[in-house]
Amino acid sequence: MKTFLYSLLMTACLQAVSQSLPDSIVIHRLTYVADFIQGKNGLTNGERLQGTDTYSIIRRKDHFYSRHGKRLSSSRVKRLLAELQRPEAPGKSLAKFGIDTHWIKNNLDKVLKLSMRNGFEWNARQRAFIFEALTNWAAYEWKLNDYLSAGGGYTMHHAYRSEIIIDIYRKGAPAKVFRSRKSAFGYKMPWTNMAGDLLYNYDIERSLHKIFPVSNTSAPLKGKKLLRLVVNDIISRNEGILDNLR
Repeated sequence: MKTFLYSLLMTACLQAVSQSLPDSIVIHRLTYVADFIQGKNGLTNGERLQGTDTYSIIRRKDHFYSRHGKRLSSSRVKRLLAELQRPEAPGKSLAKFGIDTHWIKNNLDKVLKLSMRNGFEWNARQRAFIFEALTNWAAYEWKLNDYLSAGGGYTMHHAYRSEIIIDIYRKGAPAKVFRSRKSAFGYKMPWTNMAGDLLYNYDIERSLHKIFPVSNTSAPLKGKKLLRLVVNDIISRNEGILDNLR
């Protein structure tokens, strides 16, 4: 049912895009490098712009061309535009990623079997404690955010990070702007539109990658696979308490 509704929605988006094609699209990739800034209190972490790659797409009638005159797949360009403009609630709710809190609350025994401790003999005190922990939705939201935001900062092995900006022009003037997060690795989402909404739509970067090379990541976990990740994280962070309840 969800697949059918998604297909209907994307068909409507593609039709709307086809009726209102932009004059051009300009894609910028800004690369930053970690830097140290000397201040009154000593060195602080900072960054500086290392360089910018720009890729332009120009429309002539119903066809799209790169700035070098190479003809591009119209379907790929329209798909990117449709994903950027797909109507959806902003943010990263649990439901958007297939986490059904109502089902979890009513199926805690099944949820517990998703853990790496499946087969472990839980005593009554341990079960009571972990069942309460597994209905703490703040823990789910924290882990989802931790999972999606991985790679956002610099590390010992990642001294560079990048940001993607997509400018859409109509009649020679900027009409819409979409900006990715800055990341050293991982997802480019969330994307921010001109209204300041955070768009957690992985299909934006997947569509973009077919036109302009960005980090080629796998689709984010959803549903049961994401639930397994969260459950194991909750149990792992409570192992000390669980051991004391033996």
